[in-house]
Amino acid sequence: MHKKIILQGRFDFNSRRSYDKIKELYAHRTENFYRGDILLDIDEIFIDDDMSLLIKRKVLHALEKSWRNTVALLEYCAQFAVTGRVGAWLIDNGKLKNYTDIIPNSEKTVVRNYLKGLELLDIKGKEEEAISALSEAIEKYDKHAAAYEKRGYVQLLLKKYTDAMRDFNKCIAIDDGIPEAYYGRAKIHIIKKEYQRAIDDLDLVTKKSIALQPIYWQARRLKAQNHLQLDQVEKALFDLKFLCNRQFDRDNPNYAWRRHDYYNYAQLLFRNGQEETALLWLEKALELPEAQGKAKKSDILYLQGIIRKEIGKKGFLKSIKESAALGHKKAKKFLESRA
Repeated sequence: MHKKIILQGRFDFNSRRSYDKIKELYAHRTENFYRGDILLDIDEIFIDDDMSLLIKRKVLHALEKSWRNTVALLEYCAQFAVTGRVGAWLIDNGKLKNYTDIIPNSEKTVVRNYLKGLELLDIKGKEEEAISALSEAIEKYDKHAAAYEKRGYVQLLLKKYTDAMRDFNKCIAIDDGIPEAYYGRAKIHIIKKEYQRAIDDLDLVTKKSIALQPIYWQARRLKAQNHLQLDQVEKALFDLKFLCNRQFDRDNPNYAWRRHDYYNYAQLLFRNGQEETALLWLEKALELPEAQGKAKKSDILYLQGIIRKEIGKKGFLKSIKESAALGHKKAKKFLESRA
């Protein structure tokens, strides 16, 4: 049975010899190992001018075996590359059945330096070591777009915004298909209160990624916040509607943000005169535990009470009393004003 398949990404090779060799081996393996059952034609993906294997987003329907063959061949190609990343998604009846994230993992010095940087970048106190390892990867191969992006990420953590912006820009100049670079650049624009520029970059994140990637929805969430900074309520509602109607698996980082998103969406719906719909999303928010974001139960209950009161619905006082019992200051003041 045919399944939906998405392939996207690129590998870069640092010498003509490596590039010519893997191109030759790709053709040989396609014919002799996989009997032609590969989803990517050699002339379609190998770019001779810059010695890269480039897969612009390719969406097709094929057998799962063809997907496995193609993934195996791409993993083989990655051994010869110095940098890059290819994503391969297998979707069955609208649900993600399998996903493979392929990056080079060989004994090449540039690859080892980059992988070391990846290991260090999220370890608190190891930021400078991560920068050093990523810088070594860049010294070995100055077109290492991924290393520039990751180094920019660490610079951003360290609040070295000028250095971070330089790295994100360098990454994009080399490879304009890395969504994380636009996301990082957007965060710097936000710090500078350049909200429209942030929105423009976050739009690019959604164009360079796909809806199966967490960063796509992280960009939607952040874009909505920036639209609100510019008082663009309808545009913020558009992003939040998509976000809140999306179902996330538990291992998706966006899963923990659902309560936060539902609450924010309800606030905007209320502001936009859609009280009944707002109440539905508040009910959904109350069913979820506190996780990421700042949507406290007391906040949700208070807003629920205010909306119910606004439209003359029963139960508003109960919600506000519950909110006050949890320490909500506005709820307490509301009750005091009625005493």
